[in-house]
Amino acid sequence: MALPTPPPTFRLNFGEAFAFLFRDPHWPRKCALAALCSLFSFTFLPYLLVAGYLLTLSERVMRLEPQPLPAWTDLGTLLRKGWRVFIVRVVYYLPVWLISLCMVGLVLAAFFSLGGISLFRGTTTIPSTSLAPFWLFFLIIPLGLLLIPLGLASACIVPAADAQLVLHEGQLEPAFRLGAVFAFIRRNLGQYALMVILYAAASRVLSGGSSAGFQFSGGFGGGGIDRTLIVFLVLIALIFVLVSGIVGLYLRCFQAHMIGQLCWYEREVRGHEH
Repeated sequence: MALPTPPPTFRLNFGEAFAFLFRDPHWPRKCALAALCSLFSFTFLPYLLVAGYLLTLSERVMRLEPQPLPAWTDLGTLLRKGWRVFIVRVVYYLPVWLISLCMVGLVLAAFFSLGGISLFRGTTTIPSTSLAPFWLFFLIIPLGLLLIPLGLASACIVPAADAQLVLHEGQLEPAFRLGAVFAFIRRNLGQYALMVILYAAASRVLSGGSSAGFQFSGGFGGGGIDRTLIVFLVLIALIFVLVSGIVGLYLRCFQAHMIGQLCWYEREVRGHEH
């Protein structure tokens, strides 16, 4: 009896993930709309549109469409897909958010047990016999230590959950099937880890550059700054916000393309395994 042939080795095409966008003749218009939504993604609807747009991008890459960058023609579909991505984010990041809320609550409890705002006014003194505030601060330490690995784990798992949305036409249930999510990671461990690390490193460089830019724009301290200089500094800060938003969107498209590549490999080569 012949042994089954192992699937061929897969390597992510990072060059294609970086360059695909500029091969689309309509990329300036498509990216301008995506960047506009991305800049306002702190509000709900633009966030859903961007999330649905990136999910559609991954689906088109999986299908090997020659121009995978989606058009902004069906906003209703983008919103529906974005809503599913949002639910996945809420579920997988819920432990992180709950622990963060607990830490905020403990800090506030310690603050008010010490006298609250009256501490800043100098109208109260810290009770020397009460150990409650110090116990509250002591509880924050293990929560903070737990928050770090949970945050890292969520950031590492969520792309695999997104991949399940791509592989199953946006169905939510497969994205919460932890066995399938971890099996996807395990089967593609080397390339998946490389994708996550590369995206995290690029995002770190971006955030570092943005911080340096804001420090530069705010580094002209001292008195007597005239109005022209203030306007100049504000413009510099706005430019950094705009550039950071555009580059951040580009990095998310880069990650969405790589997720689409992994999903193509899962569907076309490993389709018999899931």
